[in-house]
This record gives sequence, structure tokens and C-alpha cells, in this order.
Amino acid sequence: MKVKFDGKWTVPGNSPTNYMAECGLIINDETKFSTFKTNKNAPYTFIVGMSTDGTQGKDFLQFVRDNDPDILNHINDIKRNDILGGPVLQKHNEVGLISGNTLQYMMSSTYIRRHFSKQDLGEIVEIGGGYGGLCTVLTSVSPYQSYTILDLPTPSLLQQLYLSKLDIKSTACIDTNNIPLGIEYDLCISEYCISEFDEVGIDFYINSVIKYCKGSYFLLNFNASNKLDNFIKKLETLYNDVELCQYPMTPELNGCRNGKYLICKDNKFLKSNE
Repeated sequence: MKVKFDGKWTVPGNSPTNYMAECGLIINDETKFSTFKTNKNAPYTFIVGMSTDGTQGKDFLQFVRDNDPDILNHINDIKRNDILGGPVLQKHNEVGLISGNTLQYMMSSTYIRRHFSKQDLGEIVEIGGGYGGLCTVLTSVSPYQSYTILDLPTPSLLQQLYLSKLDIKSTACIDTNNIPLGIEYDLCISEYCISEFDEVGIDFYINSVIKYCKGSYFLLNFNASNKLDNFIKKLETLYNDVELCQYPMTPELNGCRNGKYLICKDNKFLKSNE
């Protein structure tokens, strides 16, 4: 059985519309595809967050050095994420030229590897996958059996194109009109996307996807504390262990210490159906 996403993406203004249109242009124009990461003010990069102004790139790298230096042993594979799309590259000690966006995904991989073992990363599902960057970087540092990305139709096509050009194996990009219901995964990932939906959208993913995942990792940007509290309460109905991680488990970025993510383990629903 397949279900269609029900809910709204609550990004300010008309940026979701512009984002969808921009994805279509990137897919159908090779010149556009070759530079889609370049302009930080373009509709696509505004949504995905390609910009790393100030010290963020350096801060991401320092966090990886301090918390999971083994990731740096895979840097040559990781940097294939910068082959496509013309990202802005900066030179850093130990890693050479690299984009801030790739450094950000290295930091995300540090979060995931801190809480989940190799055995926990068998079959992964990501809610909202950008262009496929986290999938690409995580492939380089933590082997998994399969990686499924759920996203809007046009971004889903872009992810397929991007991952195929890099020959990233064992991936599936599924648009939000055709989400398979009841598929069990080892780990659910969402970086910001889940916290940008209205309550209807959050409930949809909880009941259609997260409910069937042994563990979950959510990087958050809720704009109100009550939304975060409500989200945690909903997750606690599914998981015995829900942990909110904040500084110093997240880095200081440009002098700010407001980053946060959630780790969920021990799924009650799956246990009750064993």
C-alpha cells in the first residue's frame, strides 16, 4: 500500500514554489546542474542551506576532529560530494579544498556515528534529502544496506540524477505521492525537514514512516519551543528512549550554541508487533 504526503511545508514566503521550479531547471539544463551549488542566494541554495558564511566551515571541521577523527581517514571519498554542482571551496588544514556543505554533512555523520553502530545502519530512510549530499557523505564513512530518500517529486528526480552521476549504490528516491506504508527501516534521518512541516505533516510522517523505524535521528530548527516539546511528546509514544542533544554535543557555530538534534531508540510499536 502506498500513501500520499498530507500536510504543508511551512517555509516562509513562496520559497517552496521557487525551490520546486529551480529543481526542474537544474534537472533539465546541464549548465544549470553544473552550478546549482554556486550561488548562495539562488532559490535552491536558500532552501538547502549551501552557504557557510563566517566560521561555520571551520567550526564543522573542528567538531569532526574533536569527536570523530576517523571520518577524516575517508576524506578522499567524502570529497566526491564536491565534484558536481560547482560548490564554493575553501582550503582547510588536513583536508585541503572542500565545501562548507560537505563539512556540514561530515558533522552530521559524526552525530549519527556517535549514537548508532554499524549494525544500526542497515536500512536507512531519510525524510527530505536535499540533493543527496548526506547520503553521499554517509556512504563514504558508514556502510549501510540501503538508503531511501522521501521527498517532493521534483527534488526526488534531482536526487536520482545526482546519486546516479556519482554511482552511489543501493539507493532509492521515492516521491511523496508514492510513499510505501509499513516498510520497516533500521534508522530514520531528517535534517531540518521534519521540523519545517505543520502538525498535519509531522503526524503524517510519524504514522507512515517513523513508526516503522527502529531508531531515528532528527536535526532540528523548530522556530518555537512548544513545537519542539510537542514533537518530543509524540516521539515518546513510539520510543522508550528519546534524547535531546544540545551544546556541547553540538558545535558552537559563529559564536552560537543553539544547535540541537534528537536521538530516538527502542521502538515500542515494533516490539509490540514482534
